[in-house]
Amino acid sequence: MKALLHNSHFNRLLLSLYLVLLGYVVLTPAPAQTGFLFSLQISWLMEKVLNFLLLMPLPILVFWVKREMRISSLFLLGPIVSAVIETIQRWIPGRFSTWSDFLLNSSGAILIALLVRQSRLRQSQR
Repeated sequence: MKALLHNSHFNRLLLSLYLVLLGYVVLTPAPAQTGFLFSLQISWLMEKVLNFLLLMPLPILVFWVKREMRISSLFLLGPIVSAVIETIQRWIPGRFSTWSDFLLNSSGAILIALLVRQSRLRQSQR
C-alpha cells in the first residue's frame, strides 16, 4: 500500500476521481424535495458533519500529487475551494450558499493541512 501511495499516476487518478465526485455532489441541482426521497432527508447535524468532511481529502490528495508544494498553500486550498463552491451554488437551483457551509468545509480541510504539516515536520526531524 505504501508503494501505491508514492505512485504519482495513482495519486493523480485518486485526485481526479475525488474532484469529479466533488463536482457532482456540490454543483448539480438539488433533487426535487417531494416523495419518499424527501422523507429520507439528512438531519441538520448530519449535514454539518458532511460539510466538515467534504474537503478533508483535498489537501492530502494534492500533497500526494505535489509533494514539493508549500504547506501554506495547502492551508489556503480549503477556504479557496469552499468559497468557489459556495459562490457557484448561489446560481444552482435548489442549492443554497451559507457561511456555515463555508466555515465547516474550510475547517475540515485546514485540519488535514495541519496534520500534513505535522507529518512533514516529523519526517524532517528524522
